[in-house]
Amino acid sequence: LARSLASGQGMTLINLPAPETATKFPPGFPLLLAPVAALSGSSGVDAGLRGVFAMKCLVMLIFAGSAAALYLYARDLTGETKAVAVSLLAVTGPFTVSYACQVMSEIPYLMWSLLALGLVERGLRRPGWRQNYYLWAGVGAMILSCYTRSIGVALVGAATICLLARRDWSRALFISVTFLAGMVPWAIRNALAGGSTYSQQLFLADPYQPGQGQLDLAGILTRVGENIGQYG
Repeated sequence: LARSLASGQGMTLINLPAPETATKFPPGFPLLLAPVAALSGSSGVDAGLRGVFAMKCLVMLIFAGSAAALYLYARDLTGETKAVAVSLLAVTGPFTVSYACQVMSEIPYLMWSLLALGLVERGLRRPGWRQNYYLWAGVGAMILSCYTRSIGVALVGAATICLLARRDWSRALFISVTFLAGMVPWAIRNALAGGSTYSQQLFLADPYQPGQGQLDLAGILTRVGENIGQYG
């Protein structure tokens, strides 16, 4: 997708024999990689290897940004000493390190989501939303997180539920409406391209074996219960 964007073909699966419009993955990570793909060249094994290496380096830089975002967020909540300890534990965890140089969207999502949490946290300590620049920036980071990985919608859901529980109606409405407005362009684009692949797969019994058909009501309830258990 990054090479497709770099060559001016948009979000297109150019690796297929018959290229088709991509609707499964959001555009945030491919857009980050596109300049690297453009600078690395478009043909030859050497160009491909240079491109992958450069993309790994970019992910590592984003990982450093994630560590900084985590430190600032933790410092706001716990103070300097605990923030250093939390950050060191996080950035040296084996699973975290294993993703730190992979050309995948987990690390960019980590950075945007941590920025979103930290900025919204600061914003909620200030009154209102109109001149609350931390809150605006936090919602912007939520939108970027969802444009990186679709699960980013959980951030806005959590923030909205939290504010509704506090009876902070105006800011709950502000966050949800602003987030939805930010996602509308991508939703319209996917609708015009035939619909999101994720939406089409949501109710399949097995997305990897479409021939098994759709889930019935009992299957949907079972899946919801399993997901609540796993994510909980």
